[in-house]
Amino acid sequence: MVDRSSKPTRDALRASPWTISTMTDNPLMKVGGQTLGETSKLRVQVSDSRGASFVEQVYTAINVDDDPDLYQKLLAGELNVAHSPRDGIAHSLAISVLVIWPREHRAVLYIPADLAHQALQIRAEFLERLDDESLVPSYMEDFVPIVGLGALKEHLKKGFNREPSKTGFEVFRGALGSTMMRPVTVQDDSGRSFSITLYTSVNCDEDGDLLAELQRGELNIVVSPFDHSTGPIPLPVILHKPSRSLFMLLIPRALKARRFRERAKLLRQLAASTVNLPRYVVNFRTVLGLRELQSIVGNVSSTKSDPTPTAPIPVVSMDSEPLIPVDRNPFIADLDEAAPESEPQDEYTAKLGLAARLRLSTSDSHHREWFNDTLPQQLSSRGLRPYLQPPDTQGLVLSWKLSFRELEPWRHLALHFLVQLHNLNIYPLIALVLAAVDDDGEVVADLYHCFDVKEPKQRAFLMHLARHFDVSAAIYDSNGALTEAARFSGPLGENLRAAIDEADRRIQQDKSLDFEAAVARFGEPSFPRIGSMRHPFTHELFQSLRLADETMLATGILSYWSQEANRRYLLFNHSFSADAFETLQDRVVNRAIELGIRLSPLLRRVAIKRERAKSAPELLKTLLENFTALATSEHNDLDAIATWENWRQLLEDADEYGIDIEPEAVNLAQHALNEVKDLEGIEEH
Repeated sequence: MVDRSSKPTRDALRASPWTISTMTDNPLMKVGGQTLGETSKLRVQVSDSRGASFVEQVYTAINVDDDPDLYQKLLAGELNVAHSPRDGIAHSLAISVLVIWPREHRAVLYIPADLAHQALQIRAEFLERLDDESLVPSYMEDFVPIVGLGALKEHLKKGFNREPSKTGFEVFRGALGSTMMRPVTVQDDSGRSFSITLYTSVNCDEDGDLLAELQRGELNIVVSPFDHSTGPIPLPVILHKPSRSLFMLLIPRALKARRFRERAKLLRQLAASTVNLPRYVVNFRTVLGLRELQSIVGNVSSTKSDPTPTAPIPVVSMDSEPLIPVDRNPFIADLDEAAPESEPQDEYTAKLGLAARLRLSTSDSHHREWFNDTLPQQLSSRGLRPYLQPPDTQGLVLSWKLSFRELEPWRHLALHFLVQLHNLNIYPLIALVLAAVDDDGEVVADLYHCFDVKEPKQRAFLMHLARHFDVSAAIYDSNGALTEAARFSGPLGENLRAAIDEADRRIQQDKSLDFEAAVARFGEPSFPRIGSMRHPFTHELFQSLRLADETMLATGILSYWSQEANRRYLLFNHSFSADAFETLQDRVVNRAIELGIRLSPLLRRVAIKRERAKSAPELLKTLLENFTALATSEHNDLDAIATWENWRQLLEDADEYGIDIEPEAVNLAQHALNEVKDLEGIEEH
């Protein structure tokens, strides 16, 4: 029999139905005056499985030299454990912890196994914190990311040996590993701007000549079209050498101050990748300058140290790169840059948000057509007010009027259309947002129209759009001439219907609301109109789930995004289709049930709602039967720890509902527990 009252230390890493809300966007950021290198604490809001909410203090950093007892608690799985005030039950909270040994000049970023699917994002957030520090010790720059308590213990046994374990040869197939060029905007020392295409990544096995040019200081040399002066562009370059399992980010010494930001940027790009990431890519090397690069790859040809140009150095405009050239509307003439600018004077004038460069998922939640010949080529007397194209069964038209300076981002970048609900304390604001997005998924500029669901005409527009989602966006210059036009359609009607329903409920409950004040707040430069948290979803994701390991990862991802706050963010901020999200849930839940992979309470409710089971006990019995079948088959690709974790959670769920466990399942669970003990040396308490 399995003694379910005796749980291994691995219990500290389990997936929990409890939710954690930090009181800062980044739990690794310093709080309360705490500085980098000190033991740091953070207060978090915790909600247990029965809805009880309380505040808990957790550790986000441990200085082992100063607090060895906390370090031992971490290794024992006893750090950051919360106790429910309702029933006293203890649960381990999934919190990343920075562990530092100042005397040994070592640092580890420990990421609990429950957060493995967010590991790249967590590393990026930590680097962004380092970017805010004025002085960072060198050993902190070289921190080692470790996922899971077992991996941390194994790492410590090796004495901080950073050599990657040999897990077989696998080549990275993603776009970031191939030779790529990107259009960028360049400014010379006289302040004059021009566009040019430069290399941002090089596959060194396929394009060794480019690597040789880079080492000679001859790659990304720019000639100014104004005075023909030349100079190299200080631009980060990704270097991929599959034959040696090398994936490197080369940062010119001129950009040393940006090194943390550039590393974080690459991590977020990798996190958004839809292809498998080999370990050598996940643990990419950061190389500062050509001299360090030479020490790693050797001389491909005659190599110089970092060049010192004699001509003026053009400067990359980091706030405007990269640009995506697109086919523009053929009836639009070239702009006359000397034309007089006039600011639009209209109550529906939209704001242009150029200050913040925020990230936006590139998931295809709509269909876009560039050309729309039905739009008036000159701004009509109706001004910038939204209207339905005649006949009124056609789509909604949203218009904006911009100065020539404001038009620049909209002439080259990809466009995304978002349906948003911002349930502010002063009003439930529905906004239709047009975003200009670069190829990194960063929002360079945004335009919007806000709608008052209480105003009859504006409500009619929304209701029409909810029934037939078809929007045309028209951007006019300061002379009133149509400059950019795009048409959007797609499965966002359900998002809009849900937003209208929620706004209606709020308005019925709260009579002291102020639409105009909400619009003013929404238009503030600091307002997070488009959030920075990225999601991994596309409409095609999880279509081919086969293995238990990938299904378990998928359930973790879906459990996280199915939490109400995260689901609202996904649907009402990033405008991912509600219908598509339900389809993703169905795919993952169905496959998890087939394999017996444990479902969180949220996903269990999804399964019951979709009639995969009549009740939670019936569903749990099916999961136990199916996982028993998987555990005894040759198709179980889960390692010992993952197998035990799934058994442990299924047994706990069965306890909760009073379900009898079949002897075969008990024996299999006991066997899995014994394997974990043998693997990690965990003593049963």
